[in-house]
Amino acid sequence: MLPVPSSLVMIAHGAVFGPLVGTVLSIAGSLGAALVGFALGRRGGAGLDRLVPAEQRRRADALLDRWGVLAIVVTRPVPLLAETTVILAGMSRLGWGRSALAAMVGSLPAALLYALAGSVVAEWADPVVVFALVLLLAGATWAVATLIERRGTRRNTEGVA
Repeated sequence: MLPVPSSLVMIAHGAVFGPLVGTVLSIAGSLGAALVGFALGRRGGAGLDRLVPAEQRRRADALLDRWGVLAIVVTRPVPLLAETTVILAGMSRLGWGRSALAAMVGSLPAALLYALAGSVVAEWADPVVVFALVLLLAGATWAVATLIERRGTRRNTEGVA
């Protein structure tokens, strides 16, 4: 529960336990954090109602309706945005199972890269380079998803005519 950057924990997992076990432990931690955030959003309460006005909740619902689990997948490696997204997902109509699966899939690249970096950090990798690669991967995932979504929208509008 201490505010420790997850990237440092994931690198430590790789350094202490090796790449395979380090990756599994990092995914478990990231998934656990996502589920806690989702539960906070699902539980809601007066605190979240004060923090997130009704109009912003409607916009978050629309965003999650449009992007769904992809929003969770793409934001998992991004600090703060990952937590915000799962809390908003908990406030939306998105289900537990789909959200958990998306969090796990989105956590895999960062967990693997950081565990690998931790296991060989003294030999070849600077953690900053690994973090940059994770952000690059998240951006690439978003770009591919945008292209897929645009093609799907184009096909749907062409089929209507």
